[in-house]
Amino acid sequence: MSDFFASLWQGIVRFPYIYFIASAVLIVFLLFSIKKKWLRRIGSITIGKLRLFAPNWVSILRFPIVWGGFITYLAGHVYTGFCIMVFGVALDRLDGKIASTFGDKVKSFPDSWEELNHPGKTKMGSWLDPFIDKLTVLPIVTVYCCFMGELWLPFGIIMLLADLIGTAIRPPFNLGARWQRQTGASWFGKVKFLLQYTILLAYLPIDQQWVPYSPLVDAIFGMATTFGLLSVISRLEFRGKLRWINRATDALGFVFKHR
Repeated sequence: MSDFFASLWQGIVRFPYIYFIASAVLIVFLLFSIKKKWLRRIGSITIGKLRLFAPNWVSILRFPIVWGGFITYLAGHVYTGFCIMVFGVALDRLDGKIASTFGDKVKSFPDSWEELNHPGKTKMGSWLDPFIDKLTVLPIVTVYCCFMGELWLPFGIIMLLADLIGTAIRPPFNLGARWQRQTGASWFGKVKFLLQYTILLAYLPIDQQWVPYSPLVDAIFGMATTFGLLSVISRLEFRGKLRWINRATDALGFVFKHR
């Protein structure tokens, strides 16, 4: 039996990226396979007036978890940090599943604390979820992969500016309210976030020098940047002769929504 575990360990050391990907898939599968009755129980857990696993709290919790994993990764605990980051990012799906379990109708409350603790979908959650996405993944991708790594820096700068503009024109800032067309999460933004997450997974073996640098990662980066720009454009209200831009983004968004 000891020889079996010794051989298994040698395989892990020799092919670490396969082991990492298997761990990531397992974590995501376990979170995504939680049944509705369990989600209802999880969403009902309270301590006093605090609903621990309300969707909005789960969204907020992603930030310290992902960044805690990233810091752990930088500190040299590569596998542990990687698994923590994957778990934190996968929570992005869990908060939506909890909200849907307790009701699909979006609700808004005059009291912010009540809205934070609501187990279903809320108006706050429609902007809080994508805002937390930007706080968690975007800085890691742009700073770590571009400024400290090998990925093409212009993509990182464009992506960063696009997300900053997209955040500024939406709640809670609403700096571009007069040009604002929609505030909820778009399919462009969802695809962009998925591609950003893919960049982190693809860049890990390069950073650990398990595999040589590949232009494929830059290609994924370029796609993420493109969808980031489309996400911002789809939120703006174009007038006059530029209305075709809104029609074009609506048509493209419809395609992704029904895939």
